[in-house]
Amino acid sequence: MTAASGAGLLLAVVWGLIVVVSQARPPKSKAPPSWKLHVDLHYVRTCPEHPIMSCPATNYFLNKDGELMYNATCVVSKNVKDITEATFKLTRCRDAVSSNTCEYYKTFQWSIGICELLKINSLPLGQMWSKWSPPMYCPISAGNYTMTNVKINIQDAGKLIDLPGYVWIGTATMRAGNELFDCKTFEFKATKTRA
Repeated sequence: MTAASGAGLLLAVVWGLIVVVSQARPPKSKAPPSWKLHVDLHYVRTCPEHPIMSCPATNYFLNKDGELMYNATCVVSKNVKDITEATFKLTRCRDAVSSNTCEYYKTFQWSIGICELLKINSLPLGQMWSKWSPPMYCPISAGNYTMTNVKINIQDAGKLIDLPGYVWIGTATMRAGNELFDCKTFEFKATKTRA
């Protein structure tokens, strides 16, 4: 994984969790799952365009409990008044990635209230966004930002989307008006293991 690629995956996963959680029906039982998701991250890549936010220093790691953790140092190259659009597109493949095993899954898109969502700590994106130092809220000032030991809760997404058994390919973008704020592509495979 390249150093400049990490922030997009984090944003993509969190965006997906927000959409999934907001559109899902509550589970019938509150019993804890008897399984745990393991994620094998194949890659995270910056899109060919040059976004306003770049992250030259990022890394992912599993903590002692097997949870996916994230650290990042990012640079916002210019002041941004508002995040006006966020898009999260998913394709799933049965096995290896090839044209005959892959199918479009879904595109999630937001175009209203994104900056307000960033402030709601009860949502996954708000929880993650609150970890930026200094705080990164709209309007976003040009400068350097860091996150340290941020947990990416893939377990919740796995309760609502059938992640295991597929290779997932995604593109996550955030726009500031007509400009690209952030854009990443990624691929991962999720498997279930006994908890």
